[in-house]
Amino acid sequence: MQDREMVLDALAMVKHEIVDLTKAAIECSNQQLRQTIIQLRDTAEQNHMNLTQIANENKWYIPSPIVDSQLAQQVKQQLSSASFSTVGNPMHVKV
Repeated sequence: MQDREMVLDALAMVKHEIVDLTKAAIECSNQQLRQTIIQLRDTAEQNHMNLTQIANENKWYIPSPIVDSQLAQQVKQQLSSASFSTVGNPMHVKV
């Protein structure tokens, strides 16, 4: 296995790890366990950044293009207003 394949494989695995840890954290009702899961996710996100940097430096990974700041602000506003509409949602059930 070449370095490129190892880095890209590790990058894919850590992306799945971040998603899985995020899901576990939002479903967890034990606050101490939730904080531990969040810390693990933070570590996974740092690992993702490190792997992405390695892949970028070697031209193995092409990141998304930089977004226009006006478009980024528009999306941010839309997401902020959408998140407020879910507060108090009767479909939200604490497990």
